[in-house]
Amino acid sequence: CAGPGTGASSYYSNLTNTLLPLATTSGGAGLTSAQATAVQPILAAAGGPSAGASTLVGALMANGFTATQATGLVTVALTANTVANGTGLYNYATGASIDGRAADLSGNELPNSPHWTLSLGAQYTWDLPSGWSATVRGDYYRQSEQYARIYNTEYDRLKSWENVNLTLKIEKPELGLSFDAYVKNLLNDTPITDAYTTDDTSGLFTNVYTLEPRLYGISITKTW
Repeated sequence: CAGPGTGASSYYSNLTNTLLPLATTSGGAGLTSAQATAVQPILAAAGGPSAGASTLVGALMANGFTATQATGLVTVALTANTVANGTGLYNYATGASIDGRAADLSGNELPNSPHWTLSLGAQYTWDLPSGWSATVRGDYYRQSEQYARIYNTEYDRLKSWENVNLTLKIEKPELGLSFDAYVKNLLNDTPITDAYTTDDTSGLFTNVYTLEPRLYGISITKTW
């Protein structure tokens, strides 16, 4: 399985934009826009870098590329430093691979799978004079820690968190009238509930999701 921080996916996703400005010796000259766009899916369908240069050259030639173009394009696709030095898109070290690296995932936990969750709710209703009633309700939720990705590194760990919501409803059904007051996230905590890492084309930054801060309000409902 490809490990975190691989360069292959970003390399191929930018290959089309890389080809046209490259020198003739790199296989870029003489390509139409349609040909440049077609290179990526052809190489991917042929097996990518692991298929070997001769297989990839043959796949391109079978799709109408000349031998010179095919050889040059495969050279670009298999040599990350050619792309880095030719266009400045990447900074791979000498000898670095664009195939990613293996990661042993045996025994790892599934992402977004806490060991346990707890959800409790309770409410009580009072009968008031003149046909009115009042209902108060509380809800509590808690979950244990989990991982955001399959790699289960410390970077992927999401801490346990909890949440409390309260509501109060006063209503008179025969009038079709109700008043509601509520507080969401009573504790006003903003734990990270989920996260994902973008690929290296956008800088490998991490997007996180948190609970909304404490929110309270009232509503009035009238039905006919």
